[in-house]
Amino acid sequence: MPRSPTGKPNGRPPLFTSKEQVEEILTAYFIELNNPDNFTPAGFMKRKPTVCGLALALGMARMTLLEYAKKGEFSDTVMKYKTMVEEALEQRLDGTSPTGAIFNLKNNFSWRDTSETADVTERVNRELDEEMTELEASKAYDAIISD
Repeated sequence: MPRSPTGKPNGRPPLFTSKEQVEEILTAYFIELNNPDNFTPAGFMKRKPTVCGLALALGMARMTLLEYAKKGEFSDTVMKYKTMVEEALEQRLDGTSPTGAIFNLKNNFSWRDTSETADVTERVNRELDEEMTELEASKAYDAIISD
């Protein structure tokens, strides 16, 4: 934990001292989700794995979990379970309405639509071309009037 100039620890103490503690809790989270009581008679999961679900199982906020994913000791463990959530969301992408899964993948897993970037670039270039055309037309008009 970082220390202040006086030598006292800064911030809250970590919730977990070992990756084994985190592993045990997150394993229990997935076992609970696979409990037969979590399935409808048709075989659909009532509760699905989520990043917020991981955080809640650990007793922390989602952003705190994401910070734990950056810490050396906990990084591999947290990333393993985040990847399990990501895999469950990917499985839902072929559903009738994957909008929620797409939102989650973009916001929690840095997924991007490549066409989104291409569309913005194309629009900006088109607007710049139009502005240059208007500027050139204005200069031409000024040149004609001054003759």
